[in-house]
Amino acid sequence: MNILLRHFCILFLIIIFFVYGKNVFSAETQPSAENSSSGFTVKNDLSPELVREAIEGGITFLKVTQFKNGSWEEPDTQHVGGFTALCTLALLNAGVTVEDPCMQRALKYLRRLNPTKTEAASTYVTSLQTMVFCMAEPEVDENLIRRNVQWLTETQISKGAKEGAWSYPNGNGDPSNSQFALLALYEAERIGYAVPDIIWERATKYWGKFQNVDGSWAYLNLPPTADISAPGTGSMTCAGIVSLLIASEKSQPADARIASGKLIPCLRTQTDDSKRISHGMRWMRSHFSVTRNPGSDRWIYYYLYGMERLGRMTSQRYMGQHDWFREGTHYLLMKRHMMTQKNNVVVFWKGDVAPHETYEIISTAFALLFLSKGRLPLLLSKVEYTEDASDYDWNWHRHDTINLTAYVERQWKRNLTTQNLKLAAASVEDLLHSPVLYLGGVNSPLPKDAKMQREYAQKLRDYLDRGGFIIAEAVAPGGTFDAGFRRLLALMFPEEEISPYLMPPEHPIWTAEKKIPPEFLRPVYCLDHGCRTALVYIPMKGNQQASLSCTWELANELKRQNRHLHSSQILAEIEAGLNLGVNILAYATHRELKTKDTNFALQQELTPENIMVNRGKLAVANLRHGGGCDVAPTALRNLLIKSSEVLNIRSGILEKTINITSPEIFDYPVVFMQGRHAFRLTPAEKKQLQTYLLRGGTIFANAICASKEFDASFREMISEIMPENKMSFISPEDPLLSSRFGGYDLSTVSVRMPRKDFSRPSPSQKSAPRLEGIYFQDHYAVIYSSLDISCALEKHAGECMGYTAEDAAKIGINILLYTLQQ
Repeated sequence: MNILLRHFCILFLIIIFFVYGKNVFSAETQPSAENSSSGFTVKNDLSPELVREAIEGGITFLKVTQFKNGSWEEPDTQHVGGFTALCTLALLNAGVTVEDPCMQRALKYLRRLNPTKTEAASTYVTSLQTMVFCMAEPEVDENLIRRNVQWLTETQISKGAKEGAWSYPNGNGDPSNSQFALLALYEAERIGYAVPDIIWERATKYWGKFQNVDGSWAYLNLPPTADISAPGTGSMTCAGIVSLLIASEKSQPADARIASGKLIPCLRTQTDDSKRISHGMRWMRSHFSVTRNPGSDRWIYYYLYGMERLGRMTSQRYMGQHDWFREGTHYLLMKRHMMTQKNNVVVFWKGDVAPHETYEIISTAFALLFLSKGRLPLLLSKVEYTEDASDYDWNWHRHDTINLTAYVERQWKRNLTTQNLKLAAASVEDLLHSPVLYLGGVNSPLPKDAKMQREYAQKLRDYLDRGGFIIAEAVAPGGTFDAGFRRLLALMFPEEEISPYLMPPEHPIWTAEKKIPPEFLRPVYCLDHGCRTALVYIPMKGNQQASLSCTWELANELKRQNRHLHSSQILAEIEAGLNLGVNILAYATHRELKTKDTNFALQQELTPENIMVNRGKLAVANLRHGGGCDVAPTALRNLLIKSSEVLNIRSGILEKTINITSPEIFDYPVVFMQGRHAFRLTPAEKKQLQTYLLRGGTIFANAICASKEFDASFREMISEIMPENKMSFISPEDPLLSSRFGGYDLSTVSVRMPRKDFSRPSPSQKSAPRLEGIYFQDHYAVIYSSLDISCALEKHAGECMGYTAEDAAKIGINILLYTLQQ
């Protein structure tokens, strides 16, 4: 098909898009869903914008319902301060700063309260108040936190049938009070407050004792007898699992130890508590719902608040087959109520306990906690690669990535999360939700089946091709992990020129944020893919040095209440392992992490293998040459995927690398040319490219990482095939850089500078686009950027000079729209 006919066909698609294709939710529109027996059938109409609007509207609702004294309390409130603490906690998690006047009023009110000294001293209020103080300004409220921690430790029931529980005033212990007390002590302990071991030990016994035979927990505020039991509920089972998880982890040793001046890895054992947690998780998976509190007809929002905590603290994205955050978010968006007040959109959720506005405040606070905490940015995922569920070779250290994430949170001063995922069940799109994958073990990560080996390798290669990063590690000596992982690499990268190499001293990972002391340096192997390091592998260094996973598992030994137990050498080794982890994550992510709801906008990617060439596809060819045309292998594909979303082209994309001399070149109105090295075309290639341009085609090119070698070769090539036409800078006022063709106003863009300090986001400056072109036969025949676009499209451009990922995509979309309408 000639170029003019193809122009007409794609222009027709664009016209159809602008007439019929737009489908944007207004603020009042609610997404649709279909009920199922266990959860939701969620349609693909969620968006990050809808979630942010709901959170912002919920914040507005709580702000406008706050009383002048800073509280949310009604005069007859039973637990004075409880509603205020809950609302304050929700606002803090939703992003309201401590400096906000609303927050200052709330904190001032809470600081005046002493819920430990009233006649009806309240576990709920004390616990929620403690969580607020730990999150808001812990240095300011140090004495109040210490007071509350002491009271909570003193009021735990220390003997009798309910030993280990907390209760209402004059009560005999119940799981709801007990859950909140443990959550408060957990938050206090995280920031350095010492909690006696006996508290955790008692709590572990209590939660284990009152688990039902089927794995659930019930709300039973009665003296236990042999013949009294109650069916479990979702809210209490979430509470039971998380409470038992917290208490047992604090009362039992880690999965690694310190002995005789050494770190000893892989000492995980299967305890009764871990069996109880697994039993409870099975109950939750089989009874999962987001439309009701399983086993109860009340407290759905309290249950969802517990579900979020369960998913996050067990590092689970799925409950069975259900994406709990996606389905829960969909339900909350369906149930939200909206109104306009003083030009502000207010969002709230009605209570399911009583038709009283107080319960709207409670329900809205719980909904905000689910949405805001559930969408925390995902830092990394631990890969479960074993076929047998009872084989935990992938997870010898259950807390390694959890502890590393907590350490990074303190370093980066932002809340983050981590998760585990099953490689066999995960799609490439599932993997891409996480910027970093951690793959560790003692024995080979490869399954026995050869077909599954190839599937694992292809998934991980596709993940790296699309901008992902992998940390792989043998966590203990003596196993087969090294041989198995090297076999996996060979399957992932059959190209002979791609292989791991020993990371040199000048590699930025060594000093990205923390300098690693020389005595704790270890062999780290890198694998470069595209224009960056995409994988690091840490083998075992004999028996002399513990794995990174082992140091991460022991991270809690650095806390102030534990430091006196160990030598400075041991503490330094643990800290060095954590800091190397921070450096790797800083290099891999550039600290530029997305909230989990951004994944709602991801659409299934189309690959050349499942796309047939036909007229309706959005198609661009990548030109093959000797200057590194495949150094950024997914840049063009990512641009086409983004363009198809913007243009609402549902018939697919076609991205194909072709020889310059191929007759196929004339089927494409625009071709893509990228590279990082010097190159030279043959006379036949030059002639073909010249003919292509004379027939009305366009070359869209860029120098990967602003390569001077490619830049010089490209300019020489253009001067030879278009000797009578010179490239000149394209004016910021040119229609190409405007919204005239349905694209974006790009008169000003962000130009990214090479990054040297990995503790900060890539520096950038605003300027006009630095594009050059040749205007020939009433259109641009050549559009060229000497600054990087390709690495930005692959979203790993921290060391390149070029455009930001967002502006690189916009530039590409404008160029495609321009060429398709000429």
